[in-house]
Amino acid sequence: MATISLLFGVSSALNLADPTGYPWLARAPRLRAHCTNQRLLTLLLGVFAIGQIDTVSAKATFLGSDSLPSVTLVNQISVTMASYRIATYRHIANPDRAMKDFYLARITDFQRQMDDLLRRYVPYVDTEGERAAFERIRSNWPIYVAATNDVLKISDANDQAKALEAQQLSVKLFDEGLVAPAAELVQQTDRLAETATAAASKTANTARTVTLALTLIAIVISGALGLLLATSIARNITRLTSATSDVAAGNLDHRVILHSHDELVQRS
Repeated sequence: MATISLLFGVSSALNLADPTGYPWLARAPRLRAHCTNQRLLTLLLGVFAIGQIDTVSAKATFLGSDSLPSVTLVNQISVTMASYRIATYRHIANPDRAMKDFYLARITDFQRQMDDLLRRYVPYVDTEGERAAFERIRSNWPIYVAATNDVLKISDANDQAKALEAQQLSVKLFDEGLVAPAAELVQQTDRLAETATAAASKTANTARTVTLALTLIAIVISGALGLLLATSIARNITRLTSATSDVAAGNLDHRVILHSHDELVQRS
């Protein structure tokens, strides 16, 4: 809509500036000036609207390409870590060889997913707090994987008690080195997303308010100019009508003075 308004304003302003294609406007300079003012107002409104649309678009792009993906990745990191640990416990709890192989495959898949998620999240690290939390996860994850591999070796021997004891040794590492910083990361990315959303919403509301205000101003100015033009033409027509009546009544010495430079005066 803003683009159409801009193109219409440019086209109209150019055409009215060169009235050769509009013979009736060439004979009506005041009307041409009034129409030109209207088109220029439309042009300015279109330019402003496009500028506001670009601003809102930039906010939306940031929201869609940065804030929302980072929130999604952080949540996936948390879920993958939890799934990895749960699969480890199930590996320990199942004495059946086939089930152990199944859960080992799941653990391997979760490890690959986690490595991929950590790699993909790197470009989205923004604040210092976010970087510190992320680095804690990235540095502790390989340590936790190594500890889990030791547990899995014991579990493969079907020594559940010893495997559970070894698994319990990694609880502090898991809770403090992975879960806690992941929770911090979730909070920080949520705050960033909320800030970006609020900024985009505020920009959109401001653009809508200012565009509406400018539209109303343009309507008022256009109406005022039109009223002045109509009043001026009507006043001169009234004077000419009165003068015509006097001349028709035989008063050939009657003169009428028109204070204007428009087409009506030119033809009087």
